[in-house]
Amino acid sequence: YTAFSEKLPPESVVKTLNEYLSEMSTSILSHEGTLDKFMGDGIMAFWGAPLAQTDHAGHAVRCALEMIGKVNDMSKSWGCDSGDTLKVRIGINSGRSIVGNVGAESLKVEYTAIGDSVNLASRLEQINKLYKTQLIVSEHTYNLLTKDLFAARKLDFVKVVGKSCAVFIYEISGENYTWFSEYERGLELYMNRKFDEAEVIFFRLSEEENDYPSSLIYNRCLELKESPPDDDWDGSYVFLRK
Repeated sequence: YTAFSEKLPPESVVKTLNEYLSEMSTSILSHEGTLDKFMGDGIMAFWGAPLAQTDHAGHAVRCALEMIGKVNDMSKSWGCDSGDTLKVRIGINSGRSIVGNVGAESLKVEYTAIGDSVNLASRLEQINKLYKTQLIVSEHTYNLLTKDLFAARKLDFVKVVGKSCAVFIYEISGENYTWFSEYERGLELYMNRKFDEAEVIFFRLSEEENDYPSSLIYNRCLELKESPPDDDWDGSYVFLRK
């Protein structure tokens, strides 16, 4: 959005941003979410509070897919050219957090969620940049989903900034690609140090399916063949920066 808005006069920036935030907020509320805050062109929302929900993960993922579709439509209506097509990045994690009123007493207080689980969701939103994906969920969220209702692939095994333990991350897609299972087979080979076999799979997917995550892990295979990992390597990729 930043690159797109730089080409617009200020009044158009405000207009499009308000339209975007309104549409996204409508999706969150219609999927029974709690709208937490706006952060520039970013939004924080959560499910499961103030009222408990049995399918909070499903609500959040269905909302995210709807939001992605809306952004695609808005991008066309705003006349974005192919170089300016807007893409939303969404990270979802599930876990325990502290939820309540936080702020400066008598000055400004907001109802929000804080904690380690919230931090991981934020990191997942950010690492969409690396994989050029739009929706990444943690294994904690994926394990709560009804699997046959969503198209997903196990994307990677990662350690993000501020976390000592690695987690599996999944890309949720609006389309169920038949080659997702082959990608996951390649990832399993990669994590088992069978880099030659994994390399073949990821190279093919990067070329034939134009899949960017495949090209990333293909290059990792080349690097790890050149400099084999230590014996205690667990297959995780470590992010050193936010």
